[in-house]
Amino acid sequence: GSSALDKVQYIAVADAGSTGTRFFLYQFQEALHGGKGDAVPKVERVVKLKLRDPATHDIPLSSLAGKSQAEVWDVVRPVLKDLAGAIPANSKSGAVPLFIFATAGMRIVGEEAAQTVYDHLHTLVGAEFSDSFDCTPPREHIRTIEGREEGLYAWIAANWLVHANRQTDDSGEGPVGIIDLGGGSTQAVGLFDAPPDISGVNRVDKNGLQALNDALYSKSYLGLGAKHMEIAVTKSLVEGNPDSESVPNPCGFPGHDEVDSVSGRTLSGTGDFGACVQLISQQLDAKLADTASEEQVKTLRLPSGATSRTKFLGMSLLYHLTHFLSVTLKNIPFPEPSLADVAAGAAELCSVPWAR
Repeated sequence: GSSALDKVQYIAVADAGSTGTRFFLYQFQEALHGGKGDAVPKVERVVKLKLRDPATHDIPLSSLAGKSQAEVWDVVRPVLKDLAGAIPANSKSGAVPLFIFATAGMRIVGEEAAQTVYDHLHTLVGAEFSDSFDCTPPREHIRTIEGREEGLYAWIAANWLVHANRQTDDSGEGPVGIIDLGGGSTQAVGLFDAPPDISGVNRVDKNGLQALNDALYSKSYLGLGAKHMEIAVTKSLVEGNPDSESVPNPCGFPGHDEVDSVSGRTLSGTGDFGACVQLISQQLDAKLADTASEEQVKTLRLPSGATSRTKFLGMSLLYHLTHFLSVTLKNIPFPEPSLADVAAGAAELCSVPWAR
């Protein structure tokens, strides 16, 4: 059968994460459905653009919650203009489908505030970029994706990159699982021991995605991202030192002072890795307890059925951390350090005076 995307040469996607908003324009070199059940498109990225303020700081879409339509338009208009300009003038695909998918940052601000931002974005596209982009129906094209859906897409991307996007490959190894640590949430995704038979299913249509979704263990922990954990730890430190103008911060480099934007207090780094780990562990326990329900176990441990047959790949900030340690210290094995390697490297690096 044919798909609405069969004739599309270009597609635009915005990844609206907790720490920034990235816009991509992709070109499909071949039709999505080439007549075979397992047809996979050949995709090439044309351009990547970031939503940034005049000081070149990344702008999360969630930071626009509560802003007026004019304010949202002023922030987003320049990047949409550049994105539209990247579409070749000789393209015959017409208005390019534009999808803006937001993750944990927008889940945290709440459905009503998020939808107001989405309405502003859809109105902007219709008013000024209708010749370039198609965002209809708006509730499908511009929305907050659920944690499970975010985990599914991350799992597909990871396995695509490691050439393991089927249950078995020529090497005899199955697909990898993922631990995806972002700014506002963490996703853990892996295959169950006995997933449904999805061989021969077209992975790029809705039925194929649903089959994969049913086969995967996918857990999203809202609030357990690096950015929100830093906020929680800072709040804990400030509240634990009510009478001190300068608050000792074990998670900061020795000699590094930083003013907390919420309390106005100065956080003075001490570089105490052990104390920092203890603080984060306390916040993890507290956040798990706050978000747990009758259906949600208060633990980060994955069920054995999702882990016993799967290697896991650390993504996003887990990758950036281990790569940074390996480049800085030179003695961290990369890309497969042990947890002991990471802990030892972090303790060494965190003790380095900020002046150095």
